[in-house]
Amino acid sequence: MRFDRALLVASAPAALIAALGVATEHGALDLAPQVLAVAAGAIVAVPVLVLATSATPSRASAPATEDDWARAEARRRIRAEALLRHVDGSRAEWDSRVRPMLAREFRSALGDRARTDSAAADLGHEILGLELWRWVDPAAATVTARDDEGPGRELFIRILDRLERL
Repeated sequence: MRFDRALLVASAPAALIAALGVATEHGALDLAPQVLAVAAGAIVAVPVLVLATSATPSRASAPATEDDWARAEARRRIRAEALLRHVDGSRAEWDSRVRPMLAREFRSALGDRARTDSAAADLGHEILGLELWRWVDPAAATVTARDDEGPGRELFIRILDRLERL
């Protein structure tokens, strides 16, 4: 939902409640305070429900048909195959393709446990150990050893195993 629509939906109840209050105060409406409270509650409930239902994720983003699922699976397979080619490549390939993916997966697995980069690094040392963390740590990418051999598939699989246990 765009911000302007959310603002409109959220401010409409306040305007209606204010109008009811002014009208009641000046005698234009003869409402008991209990009736005014119920009306105000109803006026607030509708936009809240609108905002709550529009904030839920849409199923339109998920593949709907078997063809959509097949295409999505084919895209995932192609990305995985491309990533595996980089796993066995040079340090430059590792640093530019594999390390960012592993770092994202690590941060995702940590969730709220690491709100800062330094907290993530501390947990990376603790959870993965120094040997594996140095290949996941986004700050450890190098510009000098780009032509060196990357760590390879075996280390990649060890890192994935650790991440799966988180």
